[in-house]
Amino acid sequence: MNIPKLLICFLASCVGSAGFGLLFKVEKRTLPPGALIGGCSFLAYDLLVLSGYSPVLGAFAGGLVIGILSDVTARLFRTPSVVFATMGLIPLVPGYNLFQTMELFVQGDSAGGLAACMETLLIAGALALSLGFSTVLTRLIRKKRI
Repeated sequence: MNIPKLLICFLASCVGSAGFGLLFKVEKRTLPPGALIGGCSFLAYDLLVLSGYSPVLGAFAGGLVIGILSDVTARLFRTPSVVFATMGLIPLVPGYNLFQTMELFVQGDSAGGLAACMETLLIAGALALSLGFSTVLTRLIRKKRI
Protein backbone atom coordinates (compact mmCIF):
# COMPACT_ATOMS: atom_id res chain seq x y z
CA MET A 1 0.00 0.00 0.00
CA ASN A 2 1.10 3.49 -0.77
CA ILE A 3 1.37 5.23 2.64
CA PRO A 4 1.91 8.81 1.32
CA LYS A 5 -1.19 8.47 -0.88
CA LEU A 6 -3.24 7.24 2.09
CA LEU A 7 -2.01 10.15 4.19
CA ILE A 8 -2.89 12.67 1.48
CA CYS A 9 -6.35 11.13 1.06
CA PHE A 10 -6.86 11.20 4.84
CA LEU A 11 -5.90 14.87 5.06
CA ALA A 12 -8.02 15.79 2.02
CA SER A 13 -11.01 14.00 3.57
CA CYS A 14 -10.49 15.86 6.83
CA VAL A 15 -10.35 19.20 5.01
CA GLY A 16 -13.43 18.35 2.93
CA SER A 17 -15.40 17.31 6.00
CA ALA A 18 -14.39 20.48 7.85
CA GLY A 19 -15.33 22.56 4.82
CA PHE A 20 -18.82 21.11 4.75
CA GLY A 21 -19.02 21.63 8.51
CA LEU A 22 -18.30 25.31 7.92
CA LEU A 23 -20.88 25.38 5.14
CA PHE A 24 -23.49 23.87 7.49
CA LYS A 25 -22.48 26.39 10.19
CA VAL A 26 -21.77 23.83 12.90
CA GLU A 27 -20.26 24.94 16.19
CA LYS A 28 -16.54 25.63 15.93
CA ARG A 29 -15.73 23.13 18.69
CA THR A 30 -17.29 20.30 16.66
CA LEU A 31 -15.22 20.96 13.52
CA PRO A 32 -12.00 19.11 14.49
CA PRO A 33 -13.68 15.88 15.64
CA GLY A 34 -16.06 15.95 12.68
CA ALA A 35 -13.14 16.39 10.30
CA LEU A 36 -11.29 13.48 11.91
CA ILE A 37 -14.36 11.27 11.62
CA GLY A 38 -14.54 12.09 7.91
CA GLY A 39 -10.86 11.27 7.48
CA CYS A 40 -11.13 8.00 9.41
CA SER A 41 -14.19 6.91 7.45
CA PHE A 42 -12.48 7.49 4.12
CA LEU A 43 -9.36 5.76 5.39
CA ALA A 44 -11.42 2.66 6.26
CA TYR A 45 -13.04 2.79 2.81
CA ASP A 46 -9.74 3.29 1.00
CA LEU A 47 -7.92 0.53 2.89
CA LEU A 48 -10.58 -2.02 1.95
CA VAL A 49 -10.81 -0.94 -1.69
CA LEU A 50 -7.02 -0.93 -2.07
CA SER A 51 -6.93 -4.43 -0.54
CA GLY A 52 -9.12 -5.65 -3.38
CA TYR A 53 -12.55 -5.61 -1.74
CA SER A 54 -15.67 -4.16 -3.30
CA PRO A 55 -16.36 -0.41 -3.01
CA VAL A 56 -19.74 -1.38 -1.56
CA LEU A 57 -18.05 -3.24 1.31
CA GLY A 58 -15.67 -0.32 1.75
CA ALA A 59 -18.60 2.09 1.97
CA PHE A 60 -20.26 -0.17 4.54
CA ALA A 61 -17.10 -0.23 6.67
CA GLY A 62 -16.71 3.53 6.35
CA GLY A 63 -20.32 4.00 7.40
CA LEU A 64 -19.75 1.81 10.46
CA VAL A 65 -16.78 3.97 11.41
CA ILE A 66 -18.90 7.10 11.00
CA GLY A 67 -21.77 5.74 13.05
CA ILE A 68 -19.70 4.46 15.95
CA LEU A 69 -17.34 7.44 16.15
CA SER A 70 -20.10 10.02 15.77
CA ASP A 71 -22.14 8.39 18.55
CA VAL A 72 -19.17 8.30 20.92
CA THR A 73 -18.13 11.85 20.02
CA ALA A 74 -21.68 13.15 20.43
CA ARG A 75 -21.73 11.84 23.99
CA LEU A 76 -18.38 13.47 24.74
CA PHE A 77 -19.40 16.85 23.27
CA ARG A 78 -23.05 16.64 24.37
CA THR A 79 -24.34 17.40 20.87
CA PRO A 80 -26.52 15.41 18.47
CA SER A 81 -24.61 12.69 16.64
CA VAL A 82 -26.07 13.82 13.31
CA VAL A 83 -23.67 16.80 13.42
CA PHE A 84 -20.67 14.49 13.30
CA ALA A 85 -22.30 11.90 11.04
CA THR A 86 -23.08 14.52 8.40
CA MET A 87 -19.50 15.78 8.31
CA GLY A 88 -18.14 12.23 8.31
CA LEU A 89 -20.39 11.12 5.47
CA ILE A 90 -19.24 13.77 3.00
CA PRO A 91 -16.06 11.98 1.77
CA LEU A 92 -17.99 8.76 1.09
CA VAL A 93 -20.81 10.24 -1.00
CA PRO A 94 -20.59 8.49 -4.40
CA GLY A 95 -20.59 11.72 -6.44
CA TYR A 96 -18.13 10.56 -9.07
CA ASN A 97 -20.07 7.32 -9.56
CA LEU A 98 -23.24 9.32 -10.12
CA PHE A 99 -21.45 11.55 -12.64
CA GLN A 100 -20.09 8.48 -14.42
CA THR A 101 -23.59 6.99 -14.55
CA MET A 102 -25.04 10.11 -16.15
CA GLU A 103 -22.13 10.37 -18.59
CA LEU A 104 -22.61 6.78 -19.76
CA PHE A 105 -26.34 7.32 -20.30
CA VAL A 106 -25.72 10.55 -22.24
CA GLN A 107 -23.17 8.75 -24.46
CA GLY A 108 -25.79 6.10 -25.24
CA ASP A 109 -24.15 3.25 -23.31
CA SER A 110 -27.27 1.98 -21.55
CA ALA A 111 -25.70 -1.25 -20.29
CA GLY A 112 -22.70 0.57 -18.81
CA GLY A 113 -24.99 3.24 -17.38
CA LEU A 114 -27.17 0.66 -15.67
CA ALA A 115 -24.13 -1.11 -14.22
CA ALA A 116 -22.73 2.15 -12.89
CA CYS A 117 -26.17 3.11 -11.57
CA MET A 118 -26.47 -0.18 -9.68
CA GLU A 119 -23.05 0.28 -8.08
CA THR A 120 -23.95 3.86 -7.07
CA LEU A 121 -27.22 2.71 -5.51
CA LEU A 122 -25.49 -0.16 -3.72
CA ILE A 123 -22.90 2.21 -2.25
CA ALA A 124 -25.59 4.63 -1.10
CA GLY A 125 -27.59 1.75 0.37
CA ALA A 126 -24.52 0.37 2.14
CA LEU A 127 -23.90 3.77 3.71
CA ALA A 128 -27.48 4.05 4.94
CA LEU A 129 -27.55 0.48 6.22
CA SER A 130 -24.23 0.80 8.05
CA LEU A 131 -25.27 4.04 9.76
CA GLY A 132 -28.47 2.41 10.98
CA PHE A 133 -26.65 -0.75 12.04
CA SER A 134 -24.00 1.18 13.99
CA THR A 135 -26.67 3.22 15.77
CA VAL A 136 -28.44 0.07 16.91
CA LEU A 137 -25.13 -1.50 17.89
CA THR A 138 -24.00 1.43 20.03
CA ARG A 139 -27.41 1.66 21.73
CA LEU A 140 -27.30 -2.04 22.59
CA ILE A 141 -23.81 -1.68 24.03
CA ARG A 142 -24.92 1.32 26.09
CA LYS A 143 -27.91 -0.58 27.48
CA LYS A 144 -25.71 -3.49 28.55
CA ARG A 145 -23.38 -1.14 30.45
CA ILE A 146 -26.19 0.50 32.43
